[in-house]
Amino acid sequence: MNFTAPSRPPYSPWRVLVLLLRNILAVFGGLVVLCILLSSTGVLPHLGEIPKDERAMEDLRAIRTALKRYYKQQGHFPSVQEGIPALVATRHLDRIPTDPWGREYDYSLDDKGPHVRAYGADGALGGEDSDADIEMDPIEAEFINSSPANVTPAVNGVPDAAPLPRAAPASRPLH
Repeated sequence: MNFTAPSRPPYSPWRVLVLLLRNILAVFGGLVVLCILLSSTGVLPHLGEIPKDERAMEDLRAIRTALKRYYKQQGHFPSVQEGIPALVATRHLDRIPTDPWGREYDYSLDDKGPHVRAYGADGALGGEDSDADIEMDPIEAEFINSSPANVTPAVNGVPDAAPLPRAAPASRPLH
């Protein structure tokens, strides 16, 4: 009987593992370089960046919350002249927000309540796609019509001189 030594594989298991890891790292490194090149040329959207319309909606939600708090505290919304800076002055916002295109949000006030909007990429009223206006959701009529417990109701944006007692109902409807 002839015994022959078992043949050894051409590569040891460790060498196979090292070659496999080297190839995986080379492919991964190539993909990273490709992503960097594509994002710097504008082919890929900027990774991790929030789309501008979503950022505007986040800002508008924060402004809406600040307007509700302002209303509860003051008994009226800021006038058109006071605008969003009144929310900063009363510490309901940390700073005057700007839309994703670098402009201040438009603030208006009518008998239905405040309206806040961003005019889109073109900065003009109306438009489509990236030029479309982005508007704040309206504040519910129930919220506006319910008088704050510790604040005098306002008429035409001007509060009365004397505060109401906590349990007293509003003497006039809010406008």
